[in-house]
Amino acid sequence: MPAAGPGAGLTGLMPHALDQILHRLSHVSAEAFTDIVRQAIEAGRNRSNPPASKFAIEHLKEVTTLEESSEACTVCQDVVEKGAVTLHMPCGHCFHKDCLMPWLAEHNTCPVCRCEVESNSPTYNYSYFDKLKGDLDSETVSAFLACPCVRFNVMSSSLKNTTSLN
Repeated sequence: MPAAGPGAGLTGLMPHALDQILHRLSHVSAEAFTDIVRQAIEAGRNRSNPPASKFAIEHLKEVTTLEESSEACTVCQDVVEKGAVTLHMPCGHCFHKDCLMPWLAEHNTCPVCRCEVESNSPTYNYSYFDKLKGDLDSETVSAFLACPCVRFNVMSSSLKNTTSLN
């Protein structure tokens, strides 16, 4: 005899768990359910990468193009024209400066390949230090090297104001 009740027509690996979830949701008002979904969406947004640091942005290679490029800016899809100001991410991807700056104000990643530059969050930088590319502020490097759990061979060159990791 087929099962009746919430989730009766659904099959899967955990039908009892699905039945329990659907049963509990059947007692939630539409307004409360909307709030739950809204909170879940917000939590997902908060898990994205933090904005790029001012230091990382200031140390990206800026180039004024001398001739029109055959390649388009992947953000706006327009051809990079002669005289356009572009920024180059450590991964090599190039964008119009005006296209990349709003992105970096919200993300510390390349819009194409997700290569990461230093963020404005010291905690994030510490946790994902091995993923960061490009120039790093000396404070970011010092904070990472100060951790007693880091077993790391530092090359013979001394740390100055910046250290480049590529």
